[in-house]
Amino acid sequence: MSLMANNWDHNIVLLSGELFRCSNHDKALKCVFTVAPTLGKHDYGDKLVLKAQASAVIEIPFSASPEPSVEWKYKGGKLTDTRRFREETVAGMTSLSMSKVTKKDAGDYSMTLQNQLGKATFTIKLIVQGLLSLRW
Repeated sequence: MSLMANNWDHNIVLLSGELFRCSNHDKALKCVFTVAPTLGKHDYGDKLVLKAQASAVIEIPFSASPEPSVEWKYKGGKLTDTRRFREETVAGMTSLSMSKVTKKDAGDYSMTLQNQLGKATFTIKLIVQGLLSLRW
């Protein structure tokens, strides 16, 4: 097959499971490399210790193609306070901003990246140290 011929598709599956797909339709050559989500290098262990009323941002780099869906969870469910806990994902980086944490915010946080080739998950336990919140 000539690469200049019209209307062809060709897929190459690498041993790692990644897919390289090229097509030529109406003399428009298009090549796409697809890969399952993987987490990039980061400095987080399995715990994050913060003092009460502190703020922090967890930033997790990743690679995936096509762009994956990203979901942050708290104790397996939705984030409870979207004013103080904000998630953002842009070009190979997802983050969770936490503002003025309290003891009630302690627990397991997870993030899942997923596309049609697979998924990757990051989990961290937030430990909040300090005085309990007092109400007057």
